[in-house]
Amino acid sequence: MELVYEGNEGHLASRDLAAQASEAVLRRGQAGLLRHRDMRVELLLEGRARQDILEFTRQILAPLLRDAKHRALHETLSRYIQEGKSVARTAQALNIHANTLYQRLQRVETLTGRRLADAADFTLLSLACQLHADYSGEAAAVR
Repeated sequence: MELVYEGNEGHLASRDLAAQASEAVLRRGQAGLLRHRDMRVELLLEGRARQDILEFTRQILAPLLRDAKHRALHETLSRYIQEGKSVARTAQALNIHANTLYQRLQRVETLTGRRLADAADFTLLSLACQLHADYSGEAAAVR
């Protein structure tokens, strides 16, 4: 089998990219297909164990995940991120008033100690939400 790949570097490169995508799917613990070009942040996580990634998300999102009464805040934050920080679309998707959304987002900031208006904080929260959805098996619920 190796003889087939030795003659064409394009095949070797494609095989390596497919292997990376396959490892990412295994790391997520989910079935399905993940194209290498669709890996996004997965490229940064190569070599990281699934448990390490979940621990990172739990550290960032701990105040929203550890208490059942704050699960709605986690859902609100995740939807707000999905909707590109659009208050109107997020409120509509959650079937709540915009003022309720603002109150929930303020509560998220208070509990997490991070500001959504701060680019670094927002990036960290966004990354943690996406990774948590992908690696905890809650992806279908968030998307």
